[in-house]
Amino acid sequence: WVSLLVDKRSGRSRGFAFVDFEDEESFKKACALNCLEHPQGIKLDEKSGGTIQVSPAKPSDDVIRQKQLELTKERNRTDGLEKEMRLCAARINEKMQQIQAQRERQLALQ
Repeated sequence: WVSLLVDKRSGRSRGFAFVDFEDEESFKKACALNCLEHPQGIKLDEKSGGTIQVSPAKPSDDVIRQKQLELTKERNRTDGLEKEMRLCAARINEKMQQIQAQRERQLALQ
């Protein structure tokens, strides 16, 4: 979909829009049009000087903060899982030592 931004007072286009692409290939094709003069098959307003400008939108600060929060939560979860795994490994090593000590006692009794 395309969101064309319009001046509230005049009702005219502000000269730019936001476009959502269905796939990465379409996005790359659009970005390849950046800075082309008089691109074939595209009608531009005279004010553009005949040059099209295409650039990826930058996420808002709220979106960036939300992603950072999600990343922090996932890192904390990963750290917790790693800690649990190290504790399990330590318990296994302890049990292995106990088994070895028990076998040595068995051999001493033979």
